[in-house]
Amino acid sequence: MKKPAVAADDAAGIRLARQVAGFLTAARTDTRAPYAARALHRAFEAMAPREPVACRAGCNYCCHQVVSARAPEIFLLARAIRALPAADADRLSARIADMAAATAGMDVAERHRRNLACPILEDGRCRLYADRPLACRAFASTDVEACARAFAHEPIPIPVPRSAMAVRTLVTRAGEAASRAARLPDDQYELVAALAIVLARADAEAEWLAGADLLAPAAARKLVPGRA
Repeated sequence: MKKPAVAADDAAGIRLARQVAGFLTAARTDTRAPYAARALHRAFEAMAPREPVACRAGCNYCCHQVVSARAPEIFLLARAIRALPAADADRLSARIADMAAATAGMDVAERHRRNLACPILEDGRCRLYADRPLACRAFASTDVEACARAFAHEPIPIPVPRSAMAVRTLVTRAGEAASRAARLPDDQYELVAALAIVLARADAEAEWLAGADLLAPAAARKLVPGRA
């Protein structure tokens, strides 16, 4: 009996994992994390079907949710912050550090109850939109009224394009596989806490590439009771 062929999405995930692992083990250490993160982002943008959504510039209900990201995405954002004009970088870094300190110990439910805005949000828009993590790229809504009602804490589901979420799952798993293949920590991290750690340490990216899981205190699973 013939072995079943690998499904198209499985094959795409394997190719992506190999590509990202190649970036994570490249000779030039300064390009490893940003290249890996951008490869994941490009893959999502290329693979996710273009479906009608209600999301528009300035609509930021979803920017008040807890966001998790992979380590390369955290380092890419940290690089983007450090590339800003000095005064802007200092102001944004301070907001991130303040929010990380204010939310330390809060679980996901408490964070949602408080409707805390992402510190990267400025004047209603993402300051680092081009480098936003996969979670932000994938989450979209087909009904802005549902978003507003959920933001007001009504128990209402937000309709999201399922195909985009499926692609996010594929790309996320490819990222995990790539990190394992490169023998690097493969966890997901809460965005604000992880960024605060990285921005406070100039050598954070080099330490992670050497195998140190310095982002462990920001592991996203710690926000869910019983999963720490």
